[in-house]
Amino acid sequence: MFCWGDCSSGQFGLHFENVSVPIAGNIFSDKVTEIACGEQHTLFLTVDGRILSCGRNSKGQLGRQKNRDSKLPAPVEGLARVVSVACGQDHCVAVCASGQVYSWGAGGEGQLGIAPTTVSKVPRPRPVPIPSPLPITVIQVACGNSHSLALTKGGQVFSWGLNSHGQLGLGKGVPLQPIPALVRSLTGVPVTQVAAGGTHTLALTLPGLVYCCGANRAGQLGLNRVDEKGRYNICAVPALRVLGVSFISCGEAHSAVLTKDGRVFTFGEGSRGQLGHDASANELIPKLVERLDGLVSQIACGSHHTLVLGSSGQLWAFGSGVKGQLGTGNTEGSLRPTSVLLKRASGGAATVIHNDMKISVGWNSNFIYTAESSEREQPIGRLDEAKLQKWLTMEQGNAEAQREISLMFSTSSSLVASFTKVNESPSTKAAGALTVDLEAASQAIDQLFNIPWIRKSVNILPLVETLCVSAAVIKSPEIFMILPTIPLLHDDQNVMNMVIALAIVIVDDLSETAMKTLSK
Repeated sequence: MFCWGDCSSGQFGLHFENVSVPIAGNIFSDKVTEIACGEQHTLFLTVDGRILSCGRNSKGQLGRQKNRDSKLPAPVEGLARVVSVACGQDHCVAVCASGQVYSWGAGGEGQLGIAPTTVSKVPRPRPVPIPSPLPITVIQVACGNSHSLALTKGGQVFSWGLNSHGQLGLGKGVPLQPIPALVRSLTGVPVTQVAAGGTHTLALTLPGLVYCCGANRAGQLGLNRVDEKGRYNICAVPALRVLGVSFISCGEAHSAVLTKDGRVFTFGEGSRGQLGHDASANELIPKLVERLDGLVSQIACGSHHTLVLGSSGQLWAFGSGVKGQLGTGNTEGSLRPTSVLLKRASGGAATVIHNDMKISVGWNSNFIYTAESSEREQPIGRLDEAKLQKWLTMEQGNAEAQREISLMFSTSSSLVASFTKVNESPSTKAAGALTVDLEAASQAIDQLFNIPWIRKSVNILPLVETLCVSAAVIKSPEIFMILPTIPLLHDDQNVMNMVIALAIVIVDDLSETAMKTLSK
């Protein structure tokens, strides 16, 4: 493990102030699967599911009863096996193997999501109630300065905390959301990753599309415009539609995306050089970072700097260097990608960066480390032929198969994900183009519902009820084209409570844009 940058509050677990070159941080013997960094605190997730914390503790962000800062990593008590963690400026969110979410630290803006009224700080982990008519499993969390996001196995997104610029995706009428709320605009969108900037949010989908909301004063949403007060309604980022995005990351007011073919595009605030374009201008639309030698495998945004890991082991940094976070040996910034070398105190050749190494970035600090494999659940994906045939050949489904089928039909997002088109060419991703394979959906669903045990495993009423209350704000209406292929909607007993209800919202509530998509 190597670390560099701001360590003034002990967030490296070492007795240094600022470290301007990467140093080997043999902080503890535990193997690490993930590191999350706040402004001046750090969480280390170990292979056995424990969290160790160190750094500033003024708001209880270390998960300990006492308020003292700590340069010694110590366990966060009161959690079952943890599989994923995230840090905001002064708060933390963790996901347990069960899918339950916990939070602690600063809570004055509702960012902990634990109570109808805000609390200034919570020093020990508290469960975060995720509202749902069915049991759900959260698989990923992300934190901004004072807002939090959770992504479920079924592709749903929940948000809570401060909504000062629309970063929660809940509209203008919600200045602050103290408990998790479903982001209804993303109903039917197969989200696979969420990322939070200072006050903006990005969501990545299975087809590689990116949705955005929140602050956009510097162009950090990539919409080729600025919004002085923020963007409160979620929308797609048109310029990213044809790029095939595979990963997203957000800084304080800039954003970076990694494409499936290993390129990096950045946009938003560029005043410190954090965009890597050899200039300090803001960029309103995604622009390729050109001075990277070879393909890229990982990206991570700090507050005002960016870290990039190449597929062949190169490491680059650009942006602000005021705390030594560029790893160049000084505190100067850089407008262009600068190579970062990992050297041990004993000298000698630089350490070789391997494919199993991972980068994590905080406000002004960085880690690169060998990451052990994680038990973290993956987002629901496309229904492949092998799994379909496995289900079809079962005389009686086992618990795992029944759970998988139930999940597939539990949310609009999971059902759309199951039939998302693969290997699309850029021309098929034009605005308004369908991202689902309707023929495949019709054939597969027809085959599945011919089997009694599968038909009994499916309950689509919660899905329909969510659609009915979300239709007016839905951005991706493909789910309404898949639903008619489900035999349950052809049963007489479901006409009143499902079919007519859906027909009414389609006619009365769907936006003009959504209706145009359905009519194509």
